[in-house]
Amino acid sequence: MDKITRPYQDELLKSLTDPSEAMEYLDASLEEDDPQLFTLALENVATAKRISEQNSYQNYQKKFQEFQNICFISEFLKNMGLRLSVVSKC
Repeated sequence: MDKITRPYQDELLKSLTDPSEAMEYLDASLEEDDPQLFTLALENVATAKRISEQNSYQNYQKKFQEFQNICFISEFLKNMGLRLSVVSKC
């Protein structure tokens, strides 16, 4: 019997409208020590918040490039037995 599948993106974006889900999603992406993955996660959260993908990317493109440094910071903290995380401001 064939399974009917659907794209996960719609469900992902729907779940990311919840601040707790967005926080966990971003925190999990930080754990991977991959700045491109974290950038993608930020873009997904921005899209979920109804910020247009193009506008968000153009406005934050330079800032996303700065996240390349996150690998260095993450590795530095890891060597000290620490890690970056994302927490709710509330």
